[in-house]
Amino acid sequence: MGRGAGLRVLYVDTAIGLGGGQHSLIAILRFLDPGKVTPVVAAPPESGLAAFCAAAGFRVTPLRFAGPHTASGGRTYPGRVRRVSDAVRAVFRLARIARLEGADIIHANTFRAAMAAAAVGRLGRVPMVFHNRTVYTHGPVGGLVARAAARIIAISRTTACPYEPAFAPKIRIVPIGIDVDRFRPRGGAPPGPVIAYLGRISPEKGLIDLVRSAPRVLARVPAARFVVGGRPFTTEGGKYLRAVKAEIAELGLESRFAWPGYVEDVPAFLARAAVVAVPSKEEGLGRAMLEAMAMGLPVVAFDRGGPAETITSGKDGVLVRPGDAGAMGDAIADLLTDRAQARRVGEAARALVAARYSAKASAQALVDVYEEVAAAS
Repeated sequence: MGRGAGLRVLYVDTAIGLGGGQHSLIAILRFLDPGKVTPVVAAPPESGLAAFCAAAGFRVTPLRFAGPHTASGGRTYPGRVRRVSDAVRAVFRLARIARLEGADIIHANTFRAAMAAAAVGRLGRVPMVFHNRTVYTHGPVGGLVARAAARIIAISRTTACPYEPAFAPKIRIVPIGIDVDRFRPRGGAPPGPVIAYLGRISPEKGLIDLVRSAPRVLARVPAARFVVGGRPFTTEGGKYLRAVKAEIAELGLESRFAWPGYVEDVPAFLARAAVVAVPSKEEGLGRAMLEAMAMGLPVVAFDRGGPAETITSGKDGVLVRPGDAGAMGDAIADLLTDRAQARRVGEAARALVAARYSAKASAQALVDVYEEVAAAS
């Protein structure tokens, strides 16, 4: 047992930007029972997560092992050598942090963090919990990480699949937790026919399909406007954003799209929307989707992955055939023109999130996993 109250858990994250995984970790930290878990966070000192933890009073220690949410490259030979060198240093640095902090468990919040934590776990005999939020297998390295992990926490059945059936006994499904007191229905009618997108801008998020749905929406709701919250975290994402904007220009719809960039106040951003679109090609679950649902907003998403696990189409959201931009446009227009239906869907969505995806319940489920791991160690 480490110092302080309960289990001492070292949370390791490698992202520079604040993506869904980092916001989810913040929610975990806020709702952990301090009598059962003492958290310590290891993250790149220049990261958004480190800044938040320092401001919020959580113990944070620097770990210089930045992940793929940086804007820098690394595809050249010197870049690859530097990444290997960074990884080796990160393992020794993380081992030292775990020893000095008296960590009982290492919780790897990203796959990159899990690679370093796996080595530390083997060397220092500290059990590692890997939080998988993606639909990717990560190839042979993913198998090595899974073998080293004491438990694999998946946010949905979709994100559990890459590690099944080989590692099924280790998998525990703990959905994303939403602060349902912070994300509340705004009350009153929406300010106008605004369709919101919120999330990282990258190819798998499918923003271009939302753009291609716009003509179908505007044909029925000429006053409709689209607001895109978020930014690219990588060079690939920046290239994708340029392609998306080129498509908008080709359609002559520049005046219909607003780009506020990174969104600090998510509830205020979502309060401007009448409908929220989730056009992801691949989505483990979808934090922005759940936040919108918690605010009583109707969501339109493609019928795959996490959204398909979560939404009962027509009841607490609307699902359309994956990649069918026309169907997405029709579904958005239906909700914009039938406000009674939009309200019913939004109310059911809020009830679903409150019942199944609260941050308090998610944090308690994680504590249960930690206690299970500690008992077996």
